[in-house]
Amino acid sequence: MAYTGGKSYLSTSLASLPDIAVDYMFAVEFNLDGSKLKFASEFQDLTVKARTCVIPGRSTEVIESWFMGSKQVFPAKTTYTNEVSIKFEEFQDGGTHSLLKKWQDAIYDIKTGTRISNKKKDYSADVIVSMMGTDGILIGEPIVFKTAWIKSVGEPSLSYESGSAISFECTFAYDRWKYASEV
Repeated sequence: MAYTGGKSYLSTSLASLPDIAVDYMFAVEFNLDGSKLKFASEFQDLTVKARTCVIPGRSTEVIESWFMGSKQVFPAKTTYTNEVSIKFEEFQDGGTHSLLKKWQDAIYDIKTGTRISNKKKDYSADVIVSMMGTDGILIGEPIVFKTAWIKSVGEPSLSYESGSAISFECTFAYDRWKYASEV
């Protein structure tokens, strides 16, 4: 068969694929239903303050088997890091960092040496990350980080030199992550 020139991808199934998803279109929400945190209603505003989030990967451990001098590998349990880091921008009200600190202090108050509860459900939340298209419409399914709680709140950096927005990382530990429709 003779070469007849470049192939047009407009006539293939590639032409009907949706646009590439962009990494700046996402929202982070906190579902604190069943929590004993007294300030749960204040978390509505954090959705617009989240600036970066890395969706953790999963890996499958390997079981090795040797049979008659031949090595075989089989899949074992699925593992993941059990941590998600979200970068927040501080607004001029200073409320983002203080709200996350309040949550962390409720888990274990260093002043009184007490916890809000010995039950994790009382101080945890489901952290929901939704990705959107450039039109603002939800792409796929939201990812839910189950029974997440604050592991660490980073330090906001202040500087006369940069003039950039104040931001800091907050790391959440969680039991597992799933897509919203999964049981």
